[in-house]
Amino acid sequence: MSIELESPRSGRTPPAGDSLIVVKFGGAALATLSRVRAAAARVRSLRDAGHTLVAEGPYGCASLRELRPGRVEQLLARGVVPVVPGFQGIRADGELVTLGRGGSDVTAVFLASELNARECHLVKDVDGIYDRDPAVVAEASRFDYLSFDGLVKLTAGGARVVHSDAALRAKQDTVLLRVYRYDAAFAGPRGTRVGAEVVS
Repeated sequence: MSIELESPRSGRTPPAGDSLIVVKFGGAALATLSRVRAAAARVRSLRDAGHTLVAEGPYGCASLRELRPGRVEQLLARGVVPVVPGFQGIRADGELVTLGRGGSDVTAVFLASELNARECHLVKDVDGIYDRDPAVVAEASRFDYLSFDGLVKLTAGGARVVHSDAALRAKQDTVLLRVYRYDAAFAGPRGTRVGAEVVS
């Protein structure tokens, strides 16, 4: 199933040859040792394919107001794959706080936007975004492609695969998303592409 695509705004399209991808692994994708190993193998596969990566782990009521990617940029410049705990933040007074459930989605999209990444992968325990909850409705259909507006509408209506704030941020900053299951094929995972046709 697919929905009409939106073209990215020219100001947010990464330059040709840009290879940076933000990869976010949800809690279920890292729930066992074998899944952690599979996540590491996925990161290696993307790196071997020539992509530069920011890989992120699992989520508890703060919200992001600003993201400072300086340290991440330094590591990327040295060829290191940074691992960012996407569920944490620091208040103005220096106190460490946790973000709400799904906060790692928001962090991933923020980071992808700040680094002008080519795309942002959200690795979940489901194989994409559906028109209805597949755990409840057997006839639910998975979207191959979804517009930013389509994703925002679904999350506003209660769909929880992607955090609503992450959906809004992706639309605002034209961050291309790919949502797929942790055990998807390394080469061209199907899942759901959001915002435009994302190329492998």
